[in-house]
Amino acid sequence: RSYDIAELDDTIGWDARDTTADGAIYTNMDRVRARCRDLARNNDYARAFLRRVKSNVVGPHGLKFQARAKLTGGKNYGSLDKVFNADLEALYRAAGKKKNRPTVDGRHSIRDFLALWVNCLVVDGEVIVGHHDGTAKNKFRYGLELIDPARLDWTKNGELANGNRIKMGVEMDGDNMPVAYWIQKKQPQDHLIDARSRRRWMRLRTKRIQCVMSLPAMNQPQNQGARPKKLPKSLVAMLGPKTGESKEEFKARVKENLREKGVWRPKKEEG
Repeated sequence: RSYDIAELDDTIGWDARDTTADGAIYTNMDRVRARCRDLARNNDYARAFLRRVKSNVVGPHGLKFQARAKLTGGKNYGSLDKVFNADLEALYRAAGKKKNRPTVDGRHSIRDFLALWVNCLVVDGEVIVGHHDGTAKNKFRYGLELIDPARLDWTKNGELANGNRIKMGVEMDGDNMPVAYWIQKKQPQDHLIDARSRRRWMRLRTKRIQCVMSLPAMNQPQNQGARPKKLPKSLVAMLGPKTGESKEEFKARVKENLREKGVWRPKKEEG
């Protein structure tokens, strides 16, 4: 006995071709993104949905950072280090202000950056954030860059000499783990402005870039996300410890940076 779903009658219009998610979107990537962006620009319901998402997820003041570092010695061992936590939270607030250029272009505060982050995820279905560690654009030596997902060249595919392969602009190793993203140096539409513009790429390793992928939510407004319980990794990286660094080393490094840069003076040293 065969399955009813395999019958040929009463299934007119049902696409019976078996394909992967990448195969289904591959030939329609530009069209899907363009239509979602057009909805965000010109449809009243879509604009209202975006406003609600940004209001409910990001809020008027953005996500707040709460430091929970604990004392590791003395009679108060295991309790919260209130002085250090207050200094760290003040440092985060200072770093997020627009005048301190938390983004490399200097145009946005952390709150504005988060609003753009959420808007990009809902409309485009993916967010690409570049990490600029050691940048000279601000006194914190760290900046964020929101990269247009359209610059991720989904038409770039092939095998590399080192054994890695590129699939829709994402370079993966033998275990299908992403190791780099191939980003176009210019916007795909730049050729409309400059006829001499040629397609060139920059290979960004996963350590320098964060890519969050989903499905565009413009066609499913009922799936509104709840307020995140944690900050995105791209923001936590601004304050988090380095690889292999202990909590005590991290606290000492932050305090030393505070003293050197004069951004914030620890309360213990005030007066």
